[in-house]
Amino acid sequence: MQHYIIAKLNDTAPDHEALLREIRALFQKAETLPGIRRVTVRSACLHSEIRYDLMIMLDMDKESLAIFDASPIHSEWKERFGKYLKHKVIFDCE
Repeated sequence: MQHYIIAKLNDTAPDHEALLREIRALFQKAETLPGIRRVTVRSACLHSEIRYDLMIMLDMDKESLAIFDASPIHSEWKERFGKYLKHKVIFDCE
């Protein structure tokens, strides 16, 4: 399955490019978790108030979502970067 996290950064977010590099480095560690095959972090090429800034896609076994949710990576994502998110959408598909 594919697990998508699509986010809009808020006005308190520091330099977006630096922040995206940190997010990318954090999520790349998820590829070491069981059942996670690939992680892709994309930043938007167009910026506006009506567009999102970031898309994270994890290609994983369905059962691995619980492993990811319980991982230190997910905890760090919420603790370090949650304060910079204006909006977030989670979408899962096969």
